[in-house]
Amino acid sequence: MEAKAKERHAKEDKLKEEEEKRKIQAAEEERAKAKREPEEFKQSIGKMVRESMKEVCAREQLEKQRRDELEKLRQENGDLVRIASGRANRELDSIKADNQALIHDFLALKSEVELLKRNNKRTSEAVTKKSPPVESAKGVRRPRLSGRSLQKHTERFMTKRIWPNERSQR
Repeated sequence: MEAKAKERHAKEDKLKEEEEKRKIQAAEEERAKAKREPEEFKQSIGKMVRESMKEVCAREQLEKQRRDELEKLRQENGDLVRIASGRANRELDSIKADNQALIHDFLALKSEVELLKRNNKRTSEAVTKKSPPVESAKGVRRPRLSGRSLQKHTERFMTKRIWPNERSQR
């Protein structure tokens, strides 16, 4: 029995030793884990920071490119507007110059026409030679009717029914 008790006692000791070894190993693993966790945390934080920095840098670079492109487009647009307004101003100046030339030519032609009119007018002698003579006023005279003569004329008109235009035909 003693041998059995020794064996049992040896087994129990062995189990206790193994138990202690497991506890020690678990404690060491806990300590190692406790050491690794902050390092892993630092590494994961560092990784997130690096990724965030890359993302922020990429966004900033895109924003910078967009601003540069916008500035370039604004400059091109301004250049195009200046070119177009310059063309329009030159065209307007050309049209104004043409208008002034036309006004000058018109005034010159007007003065030439007036001069030709003055030079082509006939003198008074030429007008009287080529004009027909003035006819005398021998035509039908209208009688002045007043008082008694108006009364006679009215009576004659009423009785004979002679219209004024028929009288000249008789």
